[in-house]
Formats: sequence, structure tokens, C-alpha cells
Amino acid sequence: MRSGRLGRRRRRSKRRRSLAPELSLIQVMTPTPTPREEPHASPTRAAHPSQKGKGDYRIVSHDYTFQIPSEHNASIHMGKPPFFDGTGYNQWKTKMFGYLNAIHKDLWKVVEVGCEIPDEDETPTPVQSYVMQRNFQALNILHTSVCPEEFDKIEDAPTAKDAWDTLQVNHQGSRKVRESRIKTLEDELSLFSMKKDENVKEMYNRMKKIANQIKSLGGDK
Repeated sequence: MRSGRLGRRRRRSKRRRSLAPELSLIQVMTPTPTPREEPHASPTRAAHPSQKGKGDYRIVSHDYTFQIPSEHNASIHMGKPPFFDGTGYNQWKTKMFGYLNAIHKDLWKVVEVGCEIPDEDETPTPVQSYVMQRNFQALNILHTSVCPEEFDKIEDAPTAKDAWDTLQVNHQGSRKVRESRIKTLEDELSLFSMKKDENVKEMYNRMKKIANQIKSLGGDK
């Protein structure tokens, strides 16, 4: 029985030796799996200076802040002022009103209200200094916006309001004259009616012209 067991062991060992070359051949022919590499995130490409604004907007820094000057110095350059050659005063007056307000609201205020110029031996307050500076700015604009004949009328005006009032009296008359003119125009407007030979557009333009004349003289229309 012992010899029988030894015979079976020998047969098993011989079978294993006969399979060993085949297993070795299979291992050689089977390719070794290459370890799989995890995909790496591609680095973000920085935008070239010449392409700023054309790439990914998320990597471009935005600055939406504004540098606002102080209220007293926030003037806006508007180019040359409207020129007055002695004719068409009402139109020039309207244009100058818009021009002064466009530069700074205090320019028109100092023309309309005026300012007090302190004595030479008096030290002005900061507010007085600011108002005087605006006054001389507005006065310079008026000087440079009129022809030589009109400049002669306002050359000696100490304030912008004095110069403005002088031109107004010369071209629209005194306050009493203006009030009389306003009354005449208002009467004309109250009796206004459409003419036979005009259309609606022409009638409106004629009525608007009367209203603008009243307004330029200081009326409420």
C-alpha cells in the first residue's frame, strides 16, 4: 500500500514538471499591465498681456471704483463757451445758462445770486474764498465769450452777476421794461389762435416762440 502511494506521488510530480514549461511560456507571452495614470488637471494658462480682456474673464481683475474729486473742485471742462456777437441775446443767454451749469452748478448760482467781495484788510472765510474763486471763474467765462463791443460794457464789472445784469439791461431793458414786455407777450399768448394759412406744427412753433420769449425775460411761462 505504501508503494502505491509513492507511485501516485511520482506521477503527480512528473505531471507538474511537464506543465511548468507551458506555464512559463504563457507568463512570457502575457503582457504586463501598465499602471494606469490618473489624469492631472492642466494648469490654467495665464493670459498674455496683449490678450488681456480676451481670455477667461475670471482671471482678470476688474476695478469699477471711481476717483471722485471733492465737491468744491469737481468742475468739468466743456470746451469754448457760446459766443455772443451782440445779436441773438436770448439764444446766447439760454446757451450760457446751460454751459455754466454743465461745468459746475455753483457757477450759475454765483451769476444769479452774486457774491460779496471782502475788504482787502479782511481775512475771508473758507466759504468766502470758495465763492470768490467761482465768481472769478464765471466772470472770466463771460469776458471770453463776448465780442469787443460787448466786452467794453462789462469790463469794469466786479462780479459775474454785475456783468450778467449789465448785458441783460442793454439787450432786454431794465426790470420795468422787461415786465412791460412780459405783459404784452402774455396778452398775445392769451389771445393766441391758429391762422388760416398755417398747419398744426407751424402754430405750435409760433406759440412756443412766444413762451420762450416770456421765459427769457424772466416770466413764468
